[in-house]
Amino acid sequence: MFSKTTPISVTEGLSTHPDPSCTRGRIVTLEFPTCYVLGCYVPNAGQGLVRLKERMVWDKAMKEWLLQLKGKGKHIIWTGDLNVCHKPIDLRNPKTNTMSAGFTKEERAGFSEILDEVDLVDTFREIQGEDESVAGQFQCRVKGIGWRLDYFVTDKDMYKDRVVESVIREECYGASDHVPVVLVVKGDL
Repeated sequence: MFSKTTPISVTEGLSTHPDPSCTRGRIVTLEFPTCYVLGCYVPNAGQGLVRLKERMVWDKAMKEWLLQLKGKGKHIIWTGDLNVCHKPIDLRNPKTNTMSAGFTKEERAGFSEILDEVDLVDTFREIQGEDESVAGQFQCRVKGIGWRLDYFVTDKDMYKDRVVESVIREECYGASDHVPVVLVVKGDL
């Protein structure tokens, strides 16, 4: 992660995971005066869902970490490749992908549980709603068959009081098969 503002602290990995060493390089938490910013690359359930159980362990550990941070009284901004298409609108062909990594009922339920129990919101979906015109964006742009796996998630108070904009920069091309997501917030971190 890059920041113009020097964080108060930086925590690498996920200490709430049963094997914290396997989480290094997947998550970094930056503490600022008003919030925590978490950059995350969530494990993929894998081809044939061979790592689905590991993914479920990650989700539980992530929820516990977010609850610990929330208990410290600061806002939360969680971003990155969260490797889940939370709702059918987040991918082009939901009916044929219910057993695909990133769109299983277990992964979607795990993400919903995190959002609900930590009191978080998917900022893009909150702003855009569930309008079909924004569905199924991302790589495979030409064919329109992409998946929305990258998010900015915040606590509800931060969303209500400080989020100005949450957008997907689908016009950007580069070295990744993902496109940038952008969150604009009011005030200092």
